[in-house]
Amino acid sequence: MGGWSFHSNRESSLRDAAAANSHAPRATRSVAWLAILTIPVVQAGLVASLVTWRLCPAEFVFAGLDPDPTITLSDLPTMALRNLRLLAPLLTLVVAAIGLRSARQRNAGRDYCQLLLGPGLVLATIWAAPVRGLSWLVVAMALVALAVNLWLLHPASGGPGRTILAATGWRAALRLLAWPTLIVVALVLVAGRTAGEVPDYPAMLLSLPTYPLYALVQLAIFLALPWSRWRRLGATPLLAALCSAMVFTLAHWPNPLAMAVTGLGLAAWAFVYHRTGNLLAVALSMGLLASVLTQAMPHAWTEHMRVGTRAIRERSAPALAEAARRSTTPAPGKGVTAGDLLGKLYPGVVGREATAEELQRWERSYIVARRGTVVWQFLSSPEYAGYDPEGMLTEHRLWIKLDGPSRERVQAHATPEYYAEAGGTWYDWLRVLYRDLLDREPRDDELHSWTTLPTGGQRKRLAWVLLDERRRLAHAPFDTLGVDDFALPR
Repeated sequence: MGGWSFHSNRESSLRDAAAANSHAPRATRSVAWLAILTIPVVQAGLVASLVTWRLCPAEFVFAGLDPDPTITLSDLPTMALRNLRLLAPLLTLVVAAIGLRSARQRNAGRDYCQLLLGPGLVLATIWAAPVRGLSWLVVAMALVALAVNLWLLHPASGGPGRTILAATGWRAALRLLAWPTLIVVALVLVAGRTAGEVPDYPAMLLSLPTYPLYALVQLAIFLALPWSRWRRLGATPLLAALCSAMVFTLAHWPNPLAMAVTGLGLAAWAFVYHRTGNLLAVALSMGLLASVLTQAMPHAWTEHMRVGTRAIRERSAPALAEAARRSTTPAPGKGVTAGDLLGKLYPGVVGREATAEELQRWERSYIVARRGTVVWQFLSSPEYAGYDPEGMLTEHRLWIKLDGPSRERVQAHATPEYYAEAGGTWYDWLRVLYRDLLDREPRDDELHSWTTLPTGGQRKRLAWVLLDERRRLAHAPFDTLGVDDFALPR
């Protein structure tokens, strides 16, 4: 690999440090390598500690791409994950102490701590974030991470400063990046079309001018910020690139495609950054590739590029629901009810058995939400469109995502009062619904096609709600939580 294409006292000192390291005794180089290699291990330990803190054993076990079908829900409360909640942070601290001691022998203890601090705060923010929405804690952590990383980028703290925005080396960077980037873009488009995916060109065009800015922030934190510090610790350019790639990969766990692409990508982009010193061209390359990848590849492959807690939940909820369904043996002629499903999930998710009263309340809450789903399907059906075209509702994955007036129309036909006036039974309510919304009587086969048993998507939703509420449910009975209603998909 060639030298830097822009020159300053700081870069000269980096070259001098690298040259000194190449002639250093083998024992000294071993100390440097020990300090360097512990940094990705410590960052991985940080992620593992946060994962075991955020997830229950059931969620962790069933979040794999191919969950082990031999694992039963009754095994989950005794899974070793509970022990890892103490073991993972303890081992992480031990490795960090070893690495810091080695770094101090090279008078680089400050660089070592900064290499852990900058990206580490970003990783902590990713894994502290809730599955849905935001919390004040996460907002505060994000602001702290931003402030600390801005300080670490400043030359006063040993960072690259304004050189990350410099145009120096622009042409050299484009020569190195242009053809590889275009070839990878073409391969992604061909792979997506071969898999039957039609690229979302409007979304891609919207992403192209904006994603490079986001890419620049990521590259500043995971490449430019640590690069000079890796070098002062004694890392070769190749080792610095590989370590930066490993840490960047952790920010995209547990998405396998995102991890592979970002790991390989950052290693290549680090080579260009080392040769040219230009981060802007690298950000453009990353922005172009990310825009095409997210909009042209099948979502089954990309998982919508989700990472962190949301990616875990998207996998674990349907897997848990399916495991609970398999482990339930309904009475002859009956299916798996919402109460049956949740009763199986409680021990592994909440950590205790559900009471009979809780399951009854869950069942009532589910039925209310199920009625809303049925009403929504009536109001968005082609038959209703022929009866009342202007009153037809648009389709959404969850009816609760409808606008306020549309939600009120759905809920008006799903309230306990409406249900009681219809006769107080499921089929009486359906008959009245056919009369009120479609102005006709239902056929017997139509009537019996509507069931109170949860569908696959609804079982997933039940597991999702239980995972959301598990911490409070572990210490409080259901009737103190106010979980009386939740939206169900079709």
